[in-house]
Amino acid sequence: MQRIQELEAAYDEAMLHCMTDDAVWLAEMMELPEASARAEQMFVGMPPTTCPGRDADIARQVACFLELQEPARAADFLQRGDWDRSSDPFMTFLYAWSLHLKGEQERRDLCLDKGTLLSPKPVQNTADNSAFSLLQLRKSELHAQGLWLYAELLHKRGCDSEARALLLDALTRRPLLWSAWRLLADIVSPAELPSIRAHFARFGGHWVVPVFEALLYSKCHDSESAKAQYRNLSVELPTAPVLGGLGSTCYEANDHDTAMRVFEELRKREPHRMEDLERLTMLLYTKEKVDALALLAHQCHTTARSHKVTQYVLGNLYSLEKCGAKAIAYFHRVLQLDPDNASAWTLLGHEYSPYQVGVTNTRACMQSYHRAVLAEPREYRAWLGLAQIAYSEFSLHFLAAYYAGRCIAVRPNDERVQSVAEMIREEAQSRCPGGSDWSPFSRSPLGQVTTPAPHPAH
Repeated sequence: MQRIQELEAAYDEAMLHCMTDDAVWLAEMMELPEASARAEQMFVGMPPTTCPGRDADIARQVACFLELQEPARAADFLQRGDWDRSSDPFMTFLYAWSLHLKGEQERRDLCLDKGTLLSPKPVQNTADNSAFSLLQLRKSELHAQGLWLYAELLHKRGCDSEARALLLDALTRRPLLWSAWRLLADIVSPAELPSIRAHFARFGGHWVVPVFEALLYSKCHDSESAKAQYRNLSVELPTAPVLGGLGSTCYEANDHDTAMRVFEELRKREPHRMEDLERLTMLLYTKEKVDALALLAHQCHTTARSHKVTQYVLGNLYSLEKCGAKAIAYFHRVLQLDPDNASAWTLLGHEYSPYQVGVTNTRACMQSYHRAVLAEPREYRAWLGLAQIAYSEFSLHFLAAYYAGRCIAVRPNDERVQSVAEMIREEAQSRCPGGSDWSPFSRSPLGQVTTPAPHPAH
C-alpha cells in the first residue's frame, strides 16, 4: 500500500510538471486500468500542497498548450508572465521544459524533409541553448525535475560527470523520477552499480533501484544479468514495463522461445500497448514469422496508424517480404517522427547495404549506421555494419579496425558478434600501418568519429 501511495504521489507530480512519459510509466507500475488514458487526463487528484493555487493555474494552461502540441505558445505564455523565475524553481523548470519541447518540435519539422533528415550531421535543437542558459543561471535553486533537465542538456554537451552528480542529487530528492533513471543508465556502466547502491543505501535504499539495475544491464547488453534481474522483478512487480523488459532481454539473450511467451502474455494483458513492440517485431523478423508480423502490423495500424512504432513494424514487415523500397519509406517515417531512433537508423542502413537484395546505396548505408551510433553509442549492430562496409567496400582498414573494436567493446559476451568483429579487426589491423601493435581504443572518442567519404569508384 505504501508503494502505491508513493507511485500515486509521483504520478500527480509528473503530470503537474507536464512529464507525460514519466506519468505513463508510473501509472503502469501501479497496474492502473487504462494507464495511458489516465495519463492524458491532466492533474487528476493533484495534491494542493505540491503547487500553490496560482502556480497550479499557470501549470494547467501550460499543460493544455503542450497537449495541443503548441510548445512555442507555452514558452511565449511563460515568458510574458509576471512570475519571478529567480525565486520559483517550478516555473523555471516549466519555462525551460517548454523551450526544450519547442526546439524538439522545430527539429522534427525540419526532419520532414528527407534531405535534411539524411544530412551527415543531426539537426540540432536550437532552443536548448536558451533553456541551458536559464538552468545554468538558476542551478543552485533547481528542484529535482530542473536538475534532471539540466543534466539532460549537459549530457548532450558531453559533460557526463557533472550530469551524473546532478542526477544522483535529483534522484535522492525524488526516487521515482523515471526520466532521471533512464538518463543515468545512458551515462553510467554496470561497474558503477556498487557506488550507486551505496549512495541510495545511505538514505535507506529504495525499491526502484533494482528496476534501474535491470534497465542498465539491458542498455549495456549484459543480457544474462538483465534477464535474471527482470525475472526476479516479475515475481514482485508483474507490471507491463517489467514484463516488456523481460521479453526484450530474453530476445537479446537469444532465448527466443521465452521471449515469445512473455510478449504473448503481455499482448493479452495490454493489446493496445505500443511500448516494447519494436523488440517483438524484431523477434518475429528473426524467426521469419511473416503471418504473425503481418497480424501485428495490422493491429498496430488499427490502434495508432501514425505512431512511430506502427511505421517501425511495417518497415520490418516489408523488409522480411523483400520489398526494400517500401521498407526504406517506412523507416524514413519513423525517423521523421523520432530523429534519434538508433534502431531505425540501423535498419535503414541494413536496407541500403550492398549485401541486401533490393535497393543498394553504400553511401547512404554508411551514413545511416553513423547516425545510429551518434544517437546511441551502444548500438553494436551499427558498429558492426560500419566495420563491414569500411573494410569490404572502401578498403578503409584503419577505420574498419576501429569500428570493429567499438563493436566488441559494446557487446563482449556475444560469441557470434565477437567472431565476426574480431575477424574484421584482425584482418584490418594486418593491413594497417603498425600492424597488430595499433589499438583502435587509443584513438578519437565517439564524438569525433567521422563517416569516411566514399571512394570515387562508388
